[in-house]
Formats: sequence, structure tokens, C-alpha cells
Amino acid sequence: MPRPTPTFTLSADEALALQTIMQKNPDGSLAFKRAAVVLACAEGKQGKEIARQYDVTPNRVIDWRRRFEQGGVEGLMTDAPHPGKAVKNGVPVVDMVKEALAATPADADSWTSLALAKHLGISHPSVKTALKKLGITLPEKTQGAQAVFPDLEGKRVSRYRTLSDAVGADFGTGDIFSR
Repeated sequence: MPRPTPTFTLSADEALALQTIMQKNPDGSLAFKRAAVVLACAEGKQGKEIARQYDVTPNRVIDWRRRFEQGGVEGLMTDAPHPGKAVKNGVPVVDMVKEALAATPADADSWTSLALAKHLGISHPSVKTALKKLGITLPEKTQGAQAVFPDLEGKRVSRYRTLSDAVGADFGTGDIFSR
């Protein structure tokens, strides 16, 4: 025999607020289901029956009933915090990125997302996510970057030139080093 569902009573204002939510939202929406589940619980229906009727799990029915009992309509409609690593050393990643962007990088004219990740000591995807939240787009790499070859006496070679142009030799291989 199933355990009896704990009952509770709704005030007139709470019942009206839940009915209003149901009227303003389509039948399959999450807000509709939350309001309908709480109203069904207040009527004394069994949790499994409510879960079947609104296509949710019995645990979801229990969770929504508990959230309503603890926080009322507002508590029911507010999503619980989601787990996840959003901070590093107690500082949110978005704040770290904002602070770093305020300064000019020591070794370049402007930030790239890869350089910012290396500077902050966090992953590149974390930096890209933070930049997206801030609405900022940075290139991954510096455009027109110059590579320095130490054994070529410090000559700077653009990635758009061939190695044979840099050393003044013809390797007979064509432009295999050019992009």
C-alpha cells in the first residue's frame, strides 16, 4: 500500500497565483507543470499519480512540493543553483578575464584568447566561455604573427613567406613552407 502523500493547504492567494501561472503558460511548459503539480498535491493526489499525469518523475513531484513549501510560489518557480566549477581561487572566471583585459599584455599589443588563458593559468575553453558571457570576441592567435628562427640570425619570417625567401636559398622544393 502506498504511503500517504503529505498534504498541505494553499492560501487563496497561492492558489490564484498557481492558476494564473497555468493560464499564462502552455500545457507542456515547465512553469505549467510546476504549478499543476503543486495544485494536485494540495488536492491530496498521490505522487506517482501526479508524476504520471504530468510526465515527470515522482522525485520531481517531491522536489517541487518541497520547494513550494519552503519558498512559496517564488521558490517553486526559481531554479535551484546548478553545480559546476565557475571559480578559481575564490574568484569567478568572468571577473578574472575582465580584470586581465583591463591591462595590456606584457609581450604583445593586444590579447588573444590563448594568451589570456596562459596568463591566467586557466583552460582556453574557460576563457572562451567567459568572453562569450561578456560579449567579447578575441582572436585565438595574433593575426599576421611573426615567427622568429634563432639560427637565422633573428630574421623575422612572416607565415606568408617561404623559408627559402628568409635564408636566400633555393631548396628546389617549391613553396612547401608557405601558407
